[in-house]
Amino acid sequence: MIDWATIKFPDLHLDLEVGSICRFLPNGEIEQMTELAHNLYFDQGSFSEHTKVRNTTNGLEIDGNPSKWLQGHNLFGRDDWEIVARWINSVAKRLNNISIIRAFELGQYSVRRIDITYNFSVPDVNTYLLAIKQFAHGRYGIP
Repeated sequence: MIDWATIKFPDLHLDLEVGSICRFLPNGEIEQMTELAHNLYFDQGSFSEHTKVRNTTNGLEIDGNPSKWLQGHNLFGRDDWEIVARWINSVAKRLNNISIIRAFELGQYSVRRIDITYNFSVPDVNTYLLAIKQFAHGRYGIP
């Protein structure tokens, strides 16, 4: 499941002060808008349903949890790019900004962050403990 994504649109800006952050709920309501308060940018984890839309000097940045935004939970979900496309489309529609959709369709964006989460099933406690021990030896679970 794609648990978090940050997409940057270098040629787009919204009619907001550069550095502004808008926090949108899935229903499109602006929960909070803050100018130049970068500390809000990292204040929530992957449990958050908020999507942050932010102007920067280098373009528009959309940051949030696509699974939580679209599904209302992030317990399980898709791990393909379609969920990001649906999320960007939903955010753009709520902002009433077709330019975001067009830029995404044309590939005029960069991926700044993508977090993918997987669930695993193990047959018993001993197998689980062995897996944890093996993952502990590598950085980010990679040996």
